[in-house]
This record gives sequence, structure tokens and C-alpha cells, in this order.
Amino acid sequence: MKWLKLGRRRKPRRSALPVELVSAIEDVGVVYRSFVEDEYGEQMPRPLATSFLGSRPIYLDDPEAVAKLLRAHWPELTDQQVKRAFSLLSSRVAKLRGDRQDRIDILRTGGRRRGGWMRETEAMTPWEL
Repeated sequence: MKWLKLGRRRKPRRSALPVELVSAIEDVGVVYRSFVEDEYGEQMPRPLATSFLGSRPIYLDDPEAVAKLLRAHWPELTDQQVKRAFSLLSSRVAKLRGDRQDRIDILRTGGRRRGGWMRETEAMTPWEL
């Protein structure tokens, strides 16, 4: 029979992500600007992060670029932590994609997202402005 050691503290998990990284992933902003063909020839939207770790915009469908960015900010991350961060980021992108599916469909068809006042005034003569 084993006895419980009540006074013993657990060691922190080595694979846990830093709190700052988790909050940065939860706050990421994603827009869709272009499409790329997948292995079946279907056009898939490319997620572009606009506010991830204070960097320039980066496409989130490139694991090597995301890993490079993560290691630049947190060099102590292990490979397992980088994979975990990328999967957390991928699930965040998938959730945001579901919320913005109507915008993606408009982008795919080439339709305008909103009316531009400059285009509406092109047909007008100068005295009608």
C-alpha cells in the first residue's frame, strides 16, 4: 500500500504555454485577402493575422513562418510547445472563419464588400457633385 505524500508540491508542466502567448493567440485578428488551391484543387482562403505579437501581417497557414515568429519572441519554447501553440492558433482561426464565412463567400465570388462612394460619383458630371 502506498502512502500519500501530502506536503509534496507538483512540478510545473514543461509543455504548458506562457500566459502571454495564450492571450496573444486569443486576441489575434484574422482577415482573408487571397486564396490558395489545396490538394484537391479547391480554392481555400488564406488567413492573414493583422495583430499577432506586434509583427507585420503574417499568413497563418504557413507553419514554418509561424514557428519562426514564435521562436523569435519565446526562444525557450520546445518543439512540443510550438506545435501546441500552432494547433491553438489553428483552432482560433477556424472559429473566426466560421464567424466570417459570408465575407469569405463574397471575396470568393469577386463581389464588392461595400459600396464605394468614389465609384458612384464617376458617372456624375462635375456640376452634380
